[in-house]
Amino acid sequence: MNDVLKSVEKLPDQCLQAWEETQKIEFDARYKEIWNVAVCGMGASGLPAHIINSAFPANVPVVSVNAYDLPSWAHEHTLAYLSSYSGNTEEILSCAEQAKKSNCMVTGSSEGGKLAEFFKSNNYSAYVYDPKHNPAKQPRMGLGYGVFGQLGILAKLGVVSAVEGPLGDQVKRGVGRTTESKGKIQQAAKKLAETIKDRALLIFAADHLIGNAHAFANQANETSKTAAFWFSIPEANHHLLEGLKHPKIPLTAIFLESNNYFDPVKKRIELTKKIVEKNGHETQSYRVQQGTLLEEMLDALMFSSFTTVYLADHYREDPLAIPWVDSFKKELEKTK
Repeated sequence: MNDVLKSVEKLPDQCLQAWEETQKIEFDARYKEIWNVAVCGMGASGLPAHIINSAFPANVPVVSVNAYDLPSWAHEHTLAYLSSYSGNTEEILSCAEQAKKSNCMVTGSSEGGKLAEFFKSNNYSAYVYDPKHNPAKQPRMGLGYGVFGQLGILAKLGVVSAVEGPLGDQVKRGVGRTTESKGKIQQAAKKLAETIKDRALLIFAADHLIGNAHAFANQANETSKTAAFWFSIPEANHHLLEGLKHPKIPLTAIFLESNNYFDPVKKRIELTKKIVEKNGHETQSYRVQQGTLLEEMLDALMFSSFTTVYLADHYREDPLAIPWVDSFKKELEKTK
């Protein structure tokens, strides 16, 4: 448990390390002609794409690939970003070979493994990191490397842009502010974890925090061994409201809120809460401290990381163990 909490506490250090190290990576001139991007990642290694796509405007089309195959349109002007913390995720290794065959521009991030070997043997510039600020050694505890490794490379290649000042300055301010707010965020997370035990979770967010809702649900699944599902506002208002009646199960809706949301979205969130409660379910909210979109994204990411660790502790679950995922992989291996 101590290593897990240390990893969450060191999230800002992970972010700063990844940002600074990626800014030193050099790419050849071909990488100036990027027409579209396919970001390939599974599980925790797929979360950075969702977080970045929500919080930062892209200058070219960017799609997330959570499968064995690259999109059929991938070609020499496609940037294939390959993300695998371990470097041994079979779906990403499949995408890697397809990217090479399609003559894509290739980069990505990994701690090591076969993916790091692939980058090296093909002379692809990529971010292979030492996760020194992740003593827990689990990918979802090292999200700072994934998010800011990917953000650093995509920013360097001109794929994403900052709308609130130079991105490097934003990163340093965001890391500093999150470090200062860590105690407050941790206490809010501990309090929420106490209220949501023995309940399924619906996690709502909007605008720049949609990717954070996705991450929160993933962390709840793996870290807390809890059934959790994420939804975006306003999309959820067009279907989910009718799905709250059955079955009658203990359910809590968690709303990630921000003063930076569009005004119509703020109104929708309040109405959604009322409908959830009228259907007999509980609601909880966490409002990120107002700041830049990057600062708010980091705030929400640290909050969800702490919350799910404390929820695992309430259940007396090992937050690092993933026995069913490991069992599934072993059974799948037998079929090959």
